[in-house]
Amino acid sequence: QLQELTLDIAFENPRLAVALPGGLLFHCLRQLIIRPRDFEALSLAAELLECVESPALRKVELEGPVLSEALLSGLCNAALAASGGLQTVKLLWTPQTQCPMFLDESIALCLERLLETLPALRRLDIAVDPASHGSGASRRLAPLQPPDVPIPETQPLLADMAVLEALQEVSFDFLADDSLACL
Repeated sequence: QLQELTLDIAFENPRLAVALPGGLLFHCLRQLIIRPRDFEALSLAAELLECVESPALRKVELEGPVLSEALLSGLCNAALAASGGLQTVKLLWTPQTQCPMFLDESIALCLERLLETLPALRRLDIAVDPASHGSGASRRLAPLQPPDVPIPETQPLLADMAVLEALQEVSFDFLADDSLACL
């Protein structure tokens, strides 16, 4: 009957393997916050999201230096199980360096799929850690190619948010010309 789960996880020894017990399912979660701090924790977080089958899920926050395709795919599955009731999704990248941040096509496609599962969404954050805003590091979400989009080299994610009638608040830190071309 667990309704809220917050995990802030990192492994000091990357050789340690952690496996979730078979049959582990979360049926009653209303809120899930996961902060994987390294690649091993990222794998565990992705597995954990695959265990969420809660129609009551309303809020999910994922925060870390890397948010992988596997993690976002797990979020898509959890959103589907929420039967369209998910209202808040916060995806926050916390870069460890001042290097440019480029979210590749696989991440962009996962985000597109996620939007399709969120008709009741009220708040969406696709952002970087506020402490990184003044760093000057560039950030970009990969443009897509046909057949995923009708116009090559465009990024329709921001424009696709227009169909979310309940959406009241958006934080989108990956604005670029290819995003604006679709508006």
